[in-house]
Amino acid sequence: MKRTTFQTLCVIAGLTAGTYSTALLANETGPYVGGSLGLVSVDDSEFDDDNNASRLFAGWQINPYFGIEGGYTDFGEFGGDLARSDIDGYSLAATGRLPLTDSFALIAKAGRFWWDSDVRVGSFSDRFSGNELTYGVGAQFSITESLALQVAYDRLDVDLDRNEIGPIAGADFDSRVDVLSAGLKFTF
Repeated sequence: MKRTTFQTLCVIAGLTAGTYSTALLANETGPYVGGSLGLVSVDDSEFDDDNNASRLFAGWQINPYFGIEGGYTDFGEFGGDLARSDIDGYSLAATGRLPLTDSFALIAKAGRFWWDSDVRVGSFSDRFSGNELTYGVGAQFSITESLALQVAYDRLDVDLDRNEIGPIAGADFDSRVDVLSAGLKFTF
């Protein structure tokens, strides 16, 4: 009798836990939007500079572990008195999420970034564009069921050949763009 009662309780507990777990997972899927502010560092052979960056993004969390995200990022203006450049662009990335608790998850992404840059050197100016691999890692802390705080580190490597740049180029332009940001994500 005790054994049958115990087995019945175990089955009921298992079914209840599965239902509760499925309900939690359902809240972790669907569309989301967000924004972040951060510090951006551009490093290349010619100059190193820091600035502020802003980002807006939207995505779809397909399941608790994978999603897709698009965004717009403005990296601001870099350079000095002789040469200046500003960079902005759009991204599309696959996202990964590893929930560690009900309110905390590690996040990662990898995708493409389509960028535009206005470059001014003395009286010469030109506009360049390209697309590069972008990737990043971070953490997400849920404040409420719909609102989360995200902290992220993202990287973009911008490579321009001397022939693409033209008369202002003394060499190829290979820059590392690193962004450390914090923002909010709202899930519908």
